[in-house]
Amino acid sequence: MIGIDLTDRELPEPVPPMTEPSATFHRGREVLSRMVGDDVIVAIPGRDDFDFLTGPAAAIWDMLDRPCSTADIVDRLASIYAAEPDVIAAGLADLIGELVSHGAVEATDAGPA
Repeated sequence: MIGIDLTDRELPEPVPPMTEPSATFHRGREVLSRMVGDDVIVAIPGRDDFDFLTGPAAAIWDMLDRPCSTADIVDRLASIYAAEPDVIAAGLADLIGELVSHGAVEATDAGPA
């Protein structure tokens, strides 16, 4: 499981499907973050608390500096952690869903197909 410490919150709007390999995401434009050792502290405007990303979640945050597809993230993590892609994809969907619901990550509009 990908390590992340987030508080339970209501989803402000429907979350895009996280399991689509072509789905792309990026950090929210107004979100601030700081690396502390191997961890990341995330500050989201309008909130008076912080999210803490550890382990693979911190690596994913780094990847989301630019729009990145879920397939690319899964491939990179599978090579870094020598883990099964299906296991990574399940954890990634959970993490991206949490980060989207908190406003830390946004879906990238790919435009018409």
